[in-house]
Amino acid sequence: MTTMDVDEEIPAWLLSAFPGHTWKTLRFCNLRVEDGTAGIDLEASQYGYSVDDVEDVPGQAPELTKGAIVLGIAGQSLVRLDEDSLEEMFGKHFGHGVRLTIADANEVAIASAGATVSAEPKADTVEVGGLVMKSLPPRERRRRRGPVAQVDEEVGDAMEECEGECVLPATPEVRQYEYRDHTADVILRSWGKTEVEAWEQVCVAFFSYMTELDKIEFKHTVEVSAEGHDLLDLLYHLLDEFLFSFGTEFVMCRRVEIVELDLKNLKARARGYGDKFDLAKHPQGTEIKAITMHQMKLLTPETLTTEEGVIPRKDSNMEGGGVKEGFPYECYVLVDI
Repeated sequence: MTTMDVDEEIPAWLLSAFPGHTWKTLRFCNLRVEDGTAGIDLEASQYGYSVDDVEDVPGQAPELTKGAIVLGIAGQSLVRLDEDSLEEMFGKHFGHGVRLTIADANEVAIASAGATVSAEPKADTVEVGGLVMKSLPPRERRRRRGPVAQVDEEVGDAMEECEGECVLPATPEVRQYEYRDHTADVILRSWGKTEVEAWEQVCVAFFSYMTELDKIEFKHTVEVSAEGHDLLDLLYHLLDEFLFSFGTEFVMCRRVEIVELDLKNLKARARGYGDKFDLAKHPQGTEIKAITMHQMKLLTPETLTTEEGVIPRKDSNMEGGGVKEGFPYECYVLVDI
């Protein structure tokens, strides 16, 4: 990764926006524009524009990569502008050769949280509130509303009375999951009365393994979306989006709602409710480093889906072959710890 030019000073507005942070991935480049297009897919965030894709034509400098945040343009700050102001500022200066100020999304989130990047030369780690975690690499797809969104209007009018804390829907809070040992890894097992409930619970199990959920307050929401080429791939990507969200935004979710589960088109959208991780308040469990497809299973009343395919559940003697009374839907997900 190309780092900041030694002859280029850190802009004063950036020092003011993130006081005390020592930048590791800050860099600058000139935008390339041909026939009125730069060939980049941008998504508005509270820190500027997130780069979701960079096309081959017209081609951009190597500093402008997927997963980066464009913090400034033409020496002007894009940090913490509302969406209309962000679009106006970027559009005003958009053109061939304009200078962009860029940093990795992971570091921008860390800088905002007041955390520091590990000083070891090749260590790919971050430290937040005393918790050391491996930093996640840029992803192929990231579709979110923003780095950390406060609860939206769908939660209900009661939010006005909650003094800044989130108000959840009136559904009861349940804990329908367990952990099963697997060599050096662990299997998340969840169950539900419906497929949606089982998927929600495996997402909750993911966060529960890393801290005590009862210590988590409802102060923030995160929303993630996923697509897959089959059901296992869809669940994998949904959990992987939550993993990426935690790795960049540090929000531990105590509750998870599956807002949309489109089994025909293999799309899912989920909303998590919780708070930013703080070691002073939240006990440190075991870090989950990666979601895996290995030995993943999805069970319905009639079927058992594995990497090998779909078979009738009654004909299977594999783990989970018997129906758990009252909870015919189950998920098994192996995670790397």
